[in-house]
Amino acid sequence: MKNTGDMGKRYRAACLGWLVSNPEGFGLAQGCDRMAVMGQDVWRYNMRRVVVVDVTDDYAVTQPPMPNECYPVLADIWVPAWHLPDRVGDLRLVDGYLYDWHETPTDEDGPWYVGVVNRNALHQSV
Repeated sequence: MKNTGDMGKRYRAACLGWLVSNPEGFGLAQGCDRMAVMGQDVWRYNMRRVVVVDVTDDYAVTQPPMPNECYPVLADIWVPAWHLPDRVGDLRLVDGYLYDWHETPTDEDGPWYVGVVNRNALHQSV
């Protein structure tokens, strides 16, 4: 399939070597400075923002959990959205930390919050 005119500008390479459509046919991404665009930002439907927060202090004090915004942020990353609710506990988001809990976004564009516990602090308290 050959694209003509402005249509070729709408097809851009995606990062991470994903197979994407481009004006020459199908090929691998050449650069990581752009994501796929076809009228809208396609990556918004395929990726989800995950904010990883350190909840280790919850185990040191006997207080109820704080609001998500009050925890120290360890990472703010984008991950593939494919089956995220089923696999969020298996993701290795930050080295040295173990999964504790997650909270889904309140709106479609909101971030996922994932609480993690420092592995060393957890072993010391046992």
